Amino acid sequence: MDNPLNFKLDGTNGNFVVRQFSPVNHQAYTFYFKVSAVGGSSKWFGPHNFDQGCTTTSVSFADNGALVTTASVIVGDSISNIYTFAQPTATRAWCNPQSNIIRNPDGTQWSGSSQIDETGGCSSQPCSQYSLVATAFPETIIFAIETYFDNLSWLSVPITVTISCGNAYTITEAAPPIDPQFIPHLDAAVRYALPSYTHTWAAGCPINNWEVSLVSGIDVALTDIDNIVYDILGVKTVKPADTSVHTETPH
Repeated sequence: MDNPLNFKLDGTNGNFVVRQFSPVNHQAYTFYFKVSAVGGSSKWFGPHNFDQGCTTTSVSFADNGALVTTASVIVGDSISNIYTFAQPTATRAWCNPQSNIIRNPDGTQWSGSSQIDETGGCSSQPCSQYSLVATAFPETIIFAIETYFDNLSWLSVPITVTISCGNAYTITEAAPPIDPQFIPHLDAAVRYALPSYTHTWAAGCPINNWEVSLVSGIDVALTDIDNIVYDILGVKTVKPADTSVHTETPH
């Protein structure tokens, strides 16, 4: 069979050395020596092991001690550079990261959230800065990063990116309500109709609560108006607590 090694005299120190025919390979070799003397005496020596480059028997990898496993963003935040990845370490200086790719935590091809793709928006390998495709909806995204070292790879521990709704969106009225509105006496079916409200990221963080108060910015106990906002066929309404009185109530 073809011999991937050769045996020659090293001119620098006069020793005989074993060398590989192809120095670009990453490969582990096992070989034996046969040593012969004038007159016919001989003996085999070995096995001997020779690892070239990055092999499973010559190098091990580990997550970087500086690896961060969580990141948080708010719905509507910039999609760029939301996570910084610390490259894994190798026990051999010549085994360096070549490229990274996002995987499922079990190492299979990425099949998770559409808000991140398997390249993580990376423009230069090996990636260290990762971006999202979108931050339009709240979601918890769990993934791992597989780092390739020439012919070997290392899968990181799971990384969690959380996209959540913020508390500083500017809520606006879709259109101002008709004001004042006039409600017939003793008619509980007719109520003050509220407008619809929205904000830029309402698709992902919808309006979900309405409260009635007699003072702007302060929760004040109500007596004249029900403190419940009613939903009548999708229209939010408020009504007097007692329809038998004649009253004017600001809210």
